[in-house]
Amino acid sequence: MTVTHKDWSYFGRKMFWSHRWLGYLTILLQSLVCSLLIYALIIGGGDIIVSGCQKIGFYNYCLYNKTIEDCPCQTQLKDLSLVGITNQYGIVVAIILTYSSLVFVTMGIIPMIFGQCSDEKILWTFSLGLNGFSLIGLSLGMIIFVFLTWDLFDISQVTPGFLAVLLALSGMSLLCYIIRRSTSLASEILRVKTGRSFPLKL
Repeated sequence: MTVTHKDWSYFGRKMFWSHRWLGYLTILLQSLVCSLLIYALIIGGGDIIVSGCQKIGFYNYCLYNKTIEDCPCQTQLKDLSLVGITNQYGIVVAIILTYSSLVFVTMGIIPMIFGQCSDEKILWTFSLGLNGFSLIGLSLGMIIFVFLTWDLFDISQVTPGFLAVLLALSGMSLLCYIIRRSTSLASEILRVKTGRSFPLKL
């Protein structure tokens, strides 16, 4: 059975408003993910574990020394072997992957806003690509970092910044799903506007 463009006028309006509100929700969620990453990686200094004077993060490696009864910090890559991290290049890769995801997430807000204003599907597709790169980069960066610092890692001492990163990962996964759904709705709306017939699924 086929439903004509006239019969679909109600469904077309419903899909249009669903698409609009989905767009606003996506922009809001993208801004939230961006804020979480800024808090974790910039404001929080990239610290993953903090316990007293001890710190383990992307830039700080401060471990307690019983001899001097203090926590000297190693900030140079060449000195990381002093705290038990022998793969310095792996840490560099983890930093690049993690912080580049923040750049991609921030960039993704711009095409979303323009896509919401102009209803251009290509802009939403571009945002989906940026979020996909961000999700992959952040996931790989955190996995590499945790793997290389596992001997120093204590889950009971993780910072709010680490939890913010986990929330950001969940948010980006949800964003990818929502954007795909939004682009699908945009295609359906375009078909309604062009007056094409639709197969009705019974």
